[in-house]
Amino acid sequence: MSLLLNELWIEGLPDPIVENLEALNRYVVTRICERIQKIGSIGAADAHRLKNAVEYAAGDLRAMEQEIARITKKNIKDIDELFEEVAAENLDFASVYFAARGMEPIQNYAQVAALESFVRAAKAQAMDGVTNISNTYMIGFKRGKAVIPLREYYISAIDRAITFARIGTVDYQAAVRSTVKEMAKSGLRRATFESGYSRRIDSQARMNIIEGVHRLNVEMMEETGKRFGADGVEISAHALCAPDHIDIQGRQYRREQWDRINSGLNRPIGTLNCHHFTTPIIYGVSRPVYSRGELAEINRRSNEKVEWKGREMTRYEASQKQRQMETAIRYAKDERDAMTAAGDKIGATQARKKSAALGREYKAFCEKTGLTPRPERTRSMTGPTVVKA
Repeated sequence: MSLLLNELWIEGLPDPIVENLEALNRYVVTRICERIQKIGSIGAADAHRLKNAVEYAAGDLRAMEQEIARITKKNIKDIDELFEEVAAENLDFASVYFAARGMEPIQNYAQVAALESFVRAAKAQAMDGVTNISNTYMIGFKRGKAVIPLREYYISAIDRAITFARIGTVDYQAAVRSTVKEMAKSGLRRATFESGYSRRIDSQARMNIIEGVHRLNVEMMEETGKRFGADGVEISAHALCAPDHIDIQGRQYRREQWDRINSGLNRPIGTLNCHHFTTPIIYGVSRPVYSRGELAEINRRSNEKVEWKGREMTRYEASQKQRQMETAIRYAKDERDAMTAAGDKIGATQARKKSAALGREYKAFCEKTGLTPRPERTRSMTGPTVVKA
């Protein structure tokens, strides 16, 4: 099977970029939390040192901007390599059909202006999600519905910590705990200066890249299909499919028949978070990727009813809940790490117990519903401890 039809390969493509952004997330949260811890250790009696704590802001913010610039530069390189790999895989996939027609395959996408345009546009779209976080004004943390730019958020968090330390709050860690929780739960987000929904930059990057890869696959396959004379399409298939596409996935259609079917769907293939795509084929010659028996088993498993805590759902619906549980575990671990960086032993213990309980529930849920656990989706932010000053 071509890598283009391998769902796990496509899902894994954004991992290096996402890991870079997770490390940036950890770097920033840890730096702020360790600064909060240092302020708390000064105490109300040493007002002079508390005043000097404000002066650390410039150094912290400068260090954050340097790390943002480093990660941005690395992600640009990784995204370029990622889409080069996807483009090469598309040409390799199409070469079989060119050979079947007795035609010379396309060796390099730069040979064809349309293909070069598709690759360039896909790279630009994906890079837009990482190059526009280039300083502390462009990313920040969510407070209420708004995303507060990092520079502004950092100053407000440090001012709050200094105030609690200056007045000699009995339990300093409890006083600043809400700020630490807020950062951990939010994670770094794009600062759009608008109220409403926002995503963490690591989650947004993953979504943008996956969508970009699917779009590039569709565009390149469409163009190469025209060139080798494709007269049909095959729809990709994946293990847990939404009900509206389950009877369509994995099947082959003549081009005219498919255009008619797809135009009548409420959610056409490849749109509205659909991860299916169409592959141009020579109808009647191209062997289907999945046999009828294999497709029937994939669809049966997706539609099969499972039960969790008295609620019945399809395995596809269970997979959506699985994603929600993975997110909850990851956020609890992020909170644990942030509390540890802030020196809040009580907060860290509470978060550790929460993540452990969620982990046990997740394991039981996967066993009960027959879903494969995805531990890589429950990991916390990665990166070094950073504050030295």
